[in-house]
Amino acid sequence: MLGLPEFPESTSGDTGDSFAMRLWIIEPRDGVIARSNCRKENPWWPPEDKYYGFVVAAPTEARARHLAHLETKDNHYSDHYKRGVFLDPEWTSCEVLTDGSEEAVIMSNFYHG
Repeated sequence: MLGLPEFPESTSGDTGDSFAMRLWIIEPRDGVIARSNCRKENPWWPPEDKYYGFVVAAPTEARARHLAHLETKDNHYSDHYKRGVFLDPEWTSCEVLTDGSEEAVIMSNFYHG
């Protein structure tokens, strides 16, 4: 896949049965959007036509991040798929919201300017 680094099954909030479905919220880390206006440094600049978060049902953080990443694939406005920002814990946080029932992307937050 795109030569992006592999991430461990969990870096936050993944406890208990690894196959239980959970709802995860994935969004830019605090302060990331304000870092810089330089495109190379900030995947949310310019702010138009970008995804700002997902709520995903998945058994693990790695799977939640992967589903969010795939959701960005077919959007020609955003380079988030190419950059893998929703796979990368340096750019985005991924926290358990609650247990869910089925694996699916529940919500995406995309601003079209």
